[in-house]
Amino acid sequence: MKGVIPIRITSRDMDILRDLFANGELSRSDITDRYFNGSRTYTYRRLQMLKNYGLIRGRRRREDGRVIAVYELTDDGKNLLVQTGRIAGRKPKQIATEPPKKRNRAREWTERDIAILHKLYQVRVLTKSQLEQTFFRDSERYGSKRLEVMRKEQLVTSKVAWSRDKGSLEASYRITEKGLRLLAQKGLISEGEVRARDLEPTEKQREYIFDVNELHLKCQSIPFVDSRLIKRKYHLNRGDTVAGAFTWGGLDYMIYLVNSGAKEQTIVKILSEIRHAPKGVAGFLVYYKDDSARHSFERVFENMNIVTGGFPVHILPFNDKGIWITQNIIFDGEEKLLGILKGFGQIVSLPSNRNGFKYGIVLPDGSRHFVLEVLSGNRILLDRILREYAGQHAGVLLFCWEDETKLYKERVAGARFIRVVSVPAQFQKTF
Repeated sequence: MKGVIPIRITSRDMDILRDLFANGELSRSDITDRYFNGSRTYTYRRLQMLKNYGLIRGRRRREDGRVIAVYELTDDGKNLLVQTGRIAGRKPKQIATEPPKKRNRAREWTERDIAILHKLYQVRVLTKSQLEQTFFRDSERYGSKRLEVMRKEQLVTSKVAWSRDKGSLEASYRITEKGLRLLAQKGLISEGEVRARDLEPTEKQREYIFDVNELHLKCQSIPFVDSRLIKRKYHLNRGDTVAGAFTWGGLDYMIYLVNSGAKEQTIVKILSEIRHAPKGVAGFLVYYKDDSARHSFERVFENMNIVTGGFPVHILPFNDKGIWITQNIIFDGEEKLLGILKGFGQIVSLPSNRNGFKYGIVLPDGSRHFVLEVLSGNRILLDRILREYAGQHAGVLLFCWEDETKLYKERVAGARFIRVVSVPAQFQKTF
């Protein structure tokens, strides 16, 4: 519509128009996620208003078997952006709009805002849901509003992309140059230490980084080092598959992820890195995304006959169970592990021995056995015992989770001196 626009154009409207100018077109769902906190009804009304006044135009497009609504900027919309200084260009005839109200004081940033920026600096990118669950657990709706304020003030930038795991569009956030400058002003980083564009992951890296960050955020009690820093610390190659590390007692435990459908060459590369790990690494955590990933990894693991010099390789599910084991069995001393084992008999600490057994157990019937636990997902000692021990001193009780009993019975079928003991999942709720 030419001439006067008899409506109040808000700063959000202008942001939408500028976004359409920058991207060429956006779907209605993209605009809903970015600007209207998921409210499809209000999105439709506002876009219809902008459309009625000739600032945008809409059309329908088929995508992945669905028909979606997409919008693009009109010449009048572009003229309005030029007129208000949002983009460069020759100014057209004035379009009268109600001027936005000016703030009469500088915006104050809270400790939480600064914490969000610092976390984005540390881990590069986080999804909207990860930010809300970490910083706005009590009010995710307020979290959406606050993130939008930070985006409009250009401390962060957002992007909506398809999430393979969730099967839907999901917004993610990164820190900007302005955000980095604010962190420098607060003394959290050095001026010019890193550029915002250096923190931007490639499309190939995004899902992988989201997964690593999910793990880190759910285990916040355990210090985490991201892949860039851990590779720098140990002089590793940029192409190495290590996803980061947990640090415990001053020692680093390397983290690896095995996705569904992982190629054998990828798994071989992971295991080669584990086999040739640099000095100073205390152990390895391998998280698998589903059962097929686990079976693929363990098959190659057994074929390669990995030896780590006694350092543990914890093979864990990438889910709540794996998180619980990480927090309560691997990185919480041995108190909880011993608490589980004591439910089956009297636990006895053993002196150092050539077979690597740390504990023995005396059952209620008085019989004595060596303890071999795979509750932590560590397979190294089990494989060593199967290779080197024949039960000549005492039998072995292999403690595993109840849902893995069949797997381990098959694994030790030829070793008659090993008896598998199932530990019910309810023990995970006891602590």
